[in-house]
Amino acid sequence: MITASSLKCVECNLKSRIVQNLTDDELSQMAEHCIIRKVSAHEKIMSEGLPATHILYLRKGLAKVHKTGPYGKDQILKIADQGSFLGLQNIIHPTLHHYSVTTLKPSEICFLAISVFKDFVQYNGDFAMELVDYISQEESNHFERFINLQQKQINGRLADALLSFSDQIFKSQQFTLPLTKQELAELTGSTRESVTRCLKTFRESNLIRTNKNTYEIIDKKRLENIALYG
Repeated sequence: MITASSLKCVECNLKSRIVQNLTDDELSQMAEHCIIRKVSAHEKIMSEGLPATHILYLRKGLAKVHKTGPYGKDQILKIADQGSFLGLQNIIHPTLHHYSVTTLKPSEICFLAISVFKDFVQYNGDFAMELVDYISQEESNHFERFINLQQKQINGRLADALLSFSDQIFKSQQFTLPLTKQELAELTGSTRESVTRCLKTFRESNLIRTNKNTYEIIDKKRLENIALYG
């Protein structure tokens, strides 16, 4: 575990757009109530149902945000990449975490005290506006994902997921997917068997090429059409 210093917060080159609205004095205040942890892959950094005391900032790495349903089935709500804030729902009324977060690869996490975050919202208008904008975008993404899960077939949902990893996270046609088939099912609201069958169809149709966890998108245009109309 590494404790942050004011120097690290002020000079950090991985500050989010939100935090860039803080003054040097406010950054120093944040550093006094911030802990930076380097964690390995597959480590749970936030647990659903436990008391919320910190906002998490994914400084480096990748993580899955997931929640357990009423029948004990896990659902991946989203994939959080570098620059994501986690636990913002608890800023105004800190209670219990609404979901869990587990790293998918080695990551660096900033644990920011909720009380200090709340002070910035109250006394720094630019910070508050950027935070509202961030939350609004997150909400829009959530609505879009909900519609996709409800109205698209598995081929469309899986094509969506693969394109998201390619375009938004890895920014490459070829990438190493840090999810198991079961986790892909939890992300796309399907079953492991359905995901396996769909991936086989994509390969046989020359849409993608796979080698263990390495994926390559071969025909992006056709895959985009499946994602759009699937």
